[in-house]
Amino acid sequence: MMLKPKKYFLLSLIFLGAGIQNSFSQSLWDITPNSKNYASVANDTSLANLKKQVENKEWFVSEDALILLAYHYGSQQKEFIIENLEKPPKDTSEYLYWDKYYFYNLMRGYLGVEEAIAAMDSVAEFAPDGKIKIRAISSLAEAGVYKHFEKVREAFIEGKSNYFLLLKAYRNSPYQDEIGNYLEIIIQDSTIFTALQAASLYSEFDKMKTVELLENRFYHSEGKNRKAFYDRLGILNSEGQFNRTVWALENETEEHLIVQYIPAFKWIEEGKVSQSYIRPSFVLFLKKLFENSESELIRGHIKNGFLKTYKPLPPDLSTSELSMLDSLITIKHQIASDTYKWLGDEGFVKELDNRLQNARQHLDRNNYENAARQISNFIDRVKKVYEERQIDNNSPRYVTKNGYKFLFYNAIYLLERLSNE
Repeated sequence: MMLKPKKYFLLSLIFLGAGIQNSFSQSLWDITPNSKNYASVANDTSLANLKKQVENKEWFVSEDALILLAYHYGSQQKEFIIENLEKPPKDTSEYLYWDKYYFYNLMRGYLGVEEAIAAMDSVAEFAPDGKIKIRAISSLAEAGVYKHFEKVREAFIEGKSNYFLLLKAYRNSPYQDEIGNYLEIIIQDSTIFTALQAASLYSEFDKMKTVELLENRFYHSEGKNRKAFYDRLGILNSEGQFNRTVWALENETEEHLIVQYIPAFKWIEEGKVSQSYIRPSFVLFLKKLFENSESELIRGHIKNGFLKTYKPLPPDLSTSELSMLDSLITIKHQIASDTYKWLGDEGFVKELDNRLQNARQHLDRNNYENAARQISNFIDRVKKVYEERQIDNNSPRYVTKNGYKFLFYNAIYLLERLSNE
């Protein structure tokens, strides 16, 4: 279960203080600019502007400019940044001293100054403010220094502010099993925002377990919370989303949420949602949902949305022509059954069966030309009967619109393949 370290290096031995001799040219930890940093410099991150803001020595603006200077220009401006970093004077108030001392060493560590590790350790040990401590412990963890795990454990147990930051920082530590246990508890018992935060991190440890925990929350939640867990599960476990969709549509009671569970066909076309929804069983499910619903919102969304726009999509190129034909045969049997009744008249069904079976015999002998001819005739017959039914609604021989889509498009894709052989 051990994860690969995220950072550029990991200290194999932790020895804090004057005895550290290693020379690091790369960052000891990260810095991440925020919107406030950019706003302070009017979103102008040009080198000239950032250096100007630093030299103006306006405290907050100067710090924001230093962060952006380091982030965007890095080692190129290392000497300038270090020269303009100011160590807080001793007569500064206690909170302000430690806050500025943390910033001073955060920047030095980002620029690869190894002495910043020992200085940051003193912040973790002696800073009076818990938030500053947590930031310092997190930075140390990024550098591979994990000596403050008791404080991590304490922060979690007492529910201190920013404890999640510590769990994230320690995810690659020797304590990752315990961190994993904490994250499981958070996913199971916390508010939705915190649970989803923890799930993002825990999925790096154990994706299957994360899915299991989120599914439990999904099936035992309601309303918007259930939908939020559903959305995250779609990212982590797309192959299981079809069954969750059907369950949600059967159990959700709020109409504005019900329609959000019905996938848009364009999402499927764009590869954002699984093609598993384009199957006769799901179309039939939506038809029944449409028929049983009294909500105009739901009925309109189904009729003018998925049912109107969907069509079978071409199979993956790795799918063989024989598999495509067998799939078409299966679909034909399925939609002709009493469950669907999308295909009618025994003689017509038998005629389609014969054409498909003839095509299969030709394909078994690698006779692609004759197989293609049978499939072409199959398409012509399906299309003709479908169009005739539009004129004469009482004809016993028929193909419904949904039946036509599944037979026509899947046969067309197969014919295109056979014609290219």
